[in-house]
Amino acid sequence: MSNESSGGQVLATWSVHLVKKSGKLQAMFFGGLLLSLAILWWLTHSIGWMLLGIIAVLGSLSLYYLPITYYLTDREVLMKTYVTSQIKLWGNFSHYVEYDDAVQLIFQQDNFRGQMLQGLLLYFNNNRDEIMEVVSSKLPPSSEIP
Repeated sequence: MSNESSGGQVLATWSVHLVKKSGKLQAMFFGGLLLSLAILWWLTHSIGWMLLGIIAVLGSLSLYYLPITYYLTDREVLMKTYVTSQIKLWGNFSHYVEYDDAVQLIFQQDNFRGQMLQGLLLYFNNNRDEIMEVVSSKLPPSSEIP
């Protein structure tokens, strides 16, 4: 991707594949998938329900088994997978919370939707300092919020 996009100048870009980060997570994901499909087959004995179950489970867990690509620009935050993409302006966020493996950008709480949604979670991939430099230049940390 070039340094200029439709959302402004790209400040940072990286990809994360969560299911590959941990063998334990990988085993839990595939074990849970097989278990849920086995239970669904046991209850229904229907190929149609099995296909619907597969679509529902894989769709809801797509952020864990598909690579996520993040773009931080001077105007917005973009999170893309093969299936979905989310574009949020920096102005939609009030502050950030830093974790060991990610940073969460917290939505403004000025409307009902903002109160119901927690925010956008950006996972690190050996680039914590670079990401935190961009995020801290755009938003205050949660410790500075009254």
